[in-house]
Amino acid sequence: MPPVAGGRGHDGDTVTVLLLAACLWVWPTAPATPYVDPVGARVSRLRLPARSVPVLLLLLPVVPAVMLGGSAAVILSAAVGGGTAGLLVRSASVRRRQAREQAEVLDAVRALRREVAAGADLGTAVAAVRRARGPAVTDLLGRVGSPTGDGGPGPPQFAGAEFALTSAVRLARRFGAPLTVLLDGVAAGLADGRRAADQRAAAVAGARLSGWVLAALPLMGVLLGAGMGADPVPVLFGGGLGSVLLLVGTVLLCAGLLWSARIAR
Repeated sequence: MPPVAGGRGHDGDTVTVLLLAACLWVWPTAPATPYVDPVGARVSRLRLPARSVPVLLLLLPVVPAVMLGGSAAVILSAAVGGGTAGLLVRSASVRRRQAREQAEVLDAVRALRREVAAGADLGTAVAAVRRARGPAVTDLLGRVGSPTGDGGPGPPQFAGAEFALTSAVRLARRFGAPLTVLLDGVAAGLADGRRAADQRAAAVAGARLSGWVLAALPLMGVLLGAGMGADPVPVLFGGGLGSVLLLVGTVLLCAGLLWSARIAR
């Protein structure tokens, strides 16, 4: 079909290329270094790349801007705004997931201590605790409970917990130290870390909220101008100097959001 006037045919081709590139970018991939269970079972989990959320949120405003024939400045503004929203959503999702996994690790250590105190050996206790745990905790316990005490590199957020657990297991194996007492110390340290993280989150909650309020002020100004009859929307999205100002304002606004999120992290 020949392209219609205004280049809408080329716009449709651009949207198609963007969607295909996004599908390839967010395609699920297997981890490069699958975890090897101590009993020899090779575990490889299919996972969605963490970069998929920023890409999808970036395309959400860009595709309508391209299809509606927006200028280059408008499309760039949509890309900057969508990409920033994706990064902020991904960062919040990562924080929630890490907090949930750290709570699961603490619960698993306490359950492991109860199993050992009941008379189970380390291998049996680890196998019992791993049955009802998530993938992250299962991998961590598998590395700690391996005969050599080293099951390969783990996630960075579990480095402290893995070091403490591995040290406790090695002390118990080499010097006969009571494992229950050592696990009590590990659980106490993890609980202190969780309390400190919760206190930090509560301390920066006000600053994070202030950043969002300040970021919403330009949008409220545009809505206020539209309500007063100034009609700023056609000026900003109609091309020319208005669209350039829209791009500059969007870049500054997104830079401020990212900077305030980094400070409050």
